[in-house]
Amino acid sequence: MDVRGRIGEIGRAALYQIPSYDRAALYLQACTIVVGMFVLWFWWPGVPTLAIAFLGVVATLMAIRADSLTTPEKIVSIVISFALFVIETRAVLKDRDKFATRQAELNSKAESARNEE
Repeated sequence: MDVRGRIGEIGRAALYQIPSYDRAALYLQACTIVVGMFVLWFWWPGVPTLAIAFLGVVATLMAIRADSLTTPEKIVSIVISFALFVIETRAVLKDRDKFATRQAELNSKAESARNEE
């Protein structure tokens, strides 16, 4: 299949009408999933507060669109919120482990320096 055929398939998939799902919500949630999973999980996996800040943006967008969200859109939004919560928890725990390891190394160096005196 040539490039034009593949672009045509992507275009048809992007324009496919999902029952009881608004196209704007679909694209917004798809972008949220891509940004949330790939950027926060793979590119900046251990930076605390990024996922919680992103969750704030998602919550704001959900609040703005609250009256027009259908049930499937609400379910996907809740799943996205929980996924961002998991990403944030993972980042905080990794940061705490890194800090505890650094502190243990510094304590052992200080203890060995005291023992040499």
